[in-house]
Amino acid sequence: MAKRTTVALGALVCVVFAACAVTVVGMLKHRGTIAALGESLQDYLGRQVVGVVNAYLHPQLGFSSVRYDAPGTLVLSGVTLTAPDGTRVLELDRMTLTLAEAPRLGHPIMVERVELDSPTVRLVRGPAGPDGERGWLGLEPMVKAVPGRDDAVAPEFRLSNVLRLRRVELRDAAVTYDVGDGSPPMTLHGIEASLDLVPEEHAGEGGWYAVRTASRVGRAAELELHGTVSLDRLVAEVEHMLLTAVVAPDAMEALPPQVQSLLQEHDARGVLEVRAWGRADLNDPYAGPLTAQVTLREFSIAAGRLRLPIDEARAEASVRDGVGTLPAFEALLLDGQAQATGAAQLRDAAKPAALRWTVDRVDLNALLRSQEDRADARLAGRLHGEGTVTFSLDGMSDSLGGSGSISVENGRLLMVPGITQVADALNIARGARDSRESNHRASASFDLTPTGVNVTASEIVTNFMASRGTGTVGYDGSLDLVVNAGPLERVQSLLGRVGEAIGSVTDRLMKYLVRGTVEEPRVTVAPLGIG
Repeated sequence: MAKRTTVALGALVCVVFAACAVTVVGMLKHRGTIAALGESLQDYLGRQVVGVVNAYLHPQLGFSSVRYDAPGTLVLSGVTLTAPDGTRVLELDRMTLTLAEAPRLGHPIMVERVELDSPTVRLVRGPAGPDGERGWLGLEPMVKAVPGRDDAVAPEFRLSNVLRLRRVELRDAAVTYDVGDGSPPMTLHGIEASLDLVPEEHAGEGGWYAVRTASRVGRAAELELHGTVSLDRLVAEVEHMLLTAVVAPDAMEALPPQVQSLLQEHDARGVLEVRAWGRADLNDPYAGPLTAQVTLREFSIAAGRLRLPIDEARAEASVRDGVGTLPAFEALLLDGQAQATGAAQLRDAAKPAALRWTVDRVDLNALLRSQEDRADARLAGRLHGEGTVTFSLDGMSDSLGGSGSISVENGRLLMVPGITQVADALNIARGARDSRESNHRASASFDLTPTGVNVTASEIVTNFMASRGTGTVGYDGSLDLVVNAGPLERVQSLLGRVGEAIGSVTDRLMKYLVRGTVEEPRVTVAPLGIG
């Protein structure tokens, strides 16, 4: 599905830009025929543009008016590309083709400039088909003939034979991507781009162009791109690609819908930088080799009373022979660091992926969003942890798995869900809230499931209480935990001089059921484990 879609979208871009140039060759070769027929030259040129583009695409090209200015300028206004199901895929105020030189019989025409004024491209996901996959409204099927495999197209109209573009300009372009699930569409407004194209040979093969562009994408993003592209093979050799974007609540329309919704929900802000280089094959997008580096600077996301500030994060990912790898990820955050590595089998139907992660010396107090909360220090300590995550790229929510462990030292853990409520049940809540010492410690091991985190073992020891617990914390914030707990002085007295492990004592203490949500835990007593 991804492959078909990528090919279709790539061909759309190539054909819309290129078919106009292809058509001019044939049109100017037939001037005598036009005169003989007594037809208007500009009307004929307009009909030829429509005919050639429609020979390549299932969506049909139309226009409201055409003007031809000798010796070599063609202007189409009110341009549309409409699919058989009525979906308007493309709208364009005006498309201008300027010829670099007078055409010669038997030679490809050289188009110096293609200018696209106020184009709007609409990408809309359709309902699921019989195979469960969701296609694109108006774009499947889209291509009748693909460059490089267009034997049914006359040689004089094949893109590699006739396309000699030197420059393409986009003015005030827009792209709308709607996943069709009710989430906000991704909308790129005000795209300004200038592409310099130079015909050249690549490894002794024709049909290649050197591409250089500097573009503005949306209100807060810029793109630089240098490389070469083959119109026959639909392959790009990327020498340098740099996308720089400012993420802010009022400047997220350039992001995919799901990412846009997630970042808006969590008040994300910061600077995103993406660099890429390598080979991109639209016919086999997982072939590679293609490498990307992603950098976040002064980035932060928030949830409730917590905010995660990321001073800097760097990740490198690559695709080669159907395998995606994450050889390096490192983030400096909360006066500590996080690292991860991973891989995914992209040509497998389920696209299985696995990650290994570690966190070290993360300052929990710096997680608190407000200065008042940080000063109150209901959450503090240094967090350490490690684990694995497994999932399917085609269905992460249904396939999430893995395991891990964490520990906290020199802490204050009064914000751990349920701990003050259990202290209330033990009648030691005042001591819990009044204590200012940062001597709490905790440890936990857990498994990841599609619905939540399954805590297989945990232990918290504070200056007022010791507890052990197991159960589930749902990704929706729900709690279902069983906790054995007692006042610390009682635990210590039970240990006596023998010094048995705290766990062996707390297991014989009162059981408590912690239910409700992370924001509103509810604690009930279960004497002797009955409840």
